[in-house]
Amino acid sequence: MKYLLDEINYNGLKILSIELGKEMINWPREEIFGINADLEKGKTQRIAIRKKQVTALNLNDLDISYFPIAVNSDNFPNLKALNFARNDLFSVNISSIQSLIHLERLILSENQLNWIDLSPVTRLENLKWLEVWGNKLEEVDLEALSYLKNLEFLYLNNNEIREIDLSPLLKLDNLKGIWLENNQLSYETIEQLKSIIEKGVSVKF
Repeated sequence: MKYLLDEINYNGLKILSIELGKEMINWPREEIFGINADLEKGKTQRIAIRKKQVTALNLNDLDISYFPIAVNSDNFPNLKALNFARNDLFSVNISSIQSLIHLERLILSENQLNWIDLSPVTRLENLKWLEVWGNKLEEVDLEALSYLKNLEFLYLNNNEIREIDLSPLLKLDNLKGIWLENNQLSYETIEQLKSIIEKGVSVKF
C-alpha cells in the first residue's frame, strides 16, 4: 500500500495528508511510510513519520462511508486538526475521537450526514473550530457543546435544519462566530439568535 505524504507547515502545524483510497482498514501500526516528491531535484525520497509527531490529519475526499476507529489518541496522541470532509458519511459515531484531548479543529463538512451524535466531544476541551456544514442534517442536539469552553467557531450552514435549541451556546464565552445560512430556520430559532448576537457573537443565517 502507498501512503502519499504531503508535509507542509500551516499555522505552525505539521500537516499530514494521507491518501488511502478504499484501503483505510489496513492501518499502519508503528510508523506511517510514504513517498515524498522532491520536484526541485527530480527525485523521490522515502520518508517515515512517527504518528506521535502528526498534529494534523487530512482524510478528505476518500469516498469513506464510516468513521475510522484508528483515529484515536493511541495512534495520534498529539493530533490538533482532523479533516474528514467530502466523504460519504450518512451517520457518524465519533466516540473514538473523544480521547483526542489536544484536538482544536474538527471538520466533517460536505458529507451526507442526516444524523450526528455530538456527545463524545464533551471531552475535547481544546476544540476551537467545528465544521458540520454541507450535510443533510434536519436537527442537531447542541447540548454537548456547552462543555467546550474554548469553542470559537461553529459551522452548521447548508443543512436542512429548521428548529434547533441554541441555548447551550449561550454558555460559551469564547464563541466568536456561528454560520447557519442556507437552512430552513423557523421563526423561533431566529428569535433565539438575538440573545447570541447580543453577546457579540457574529451570526450568519
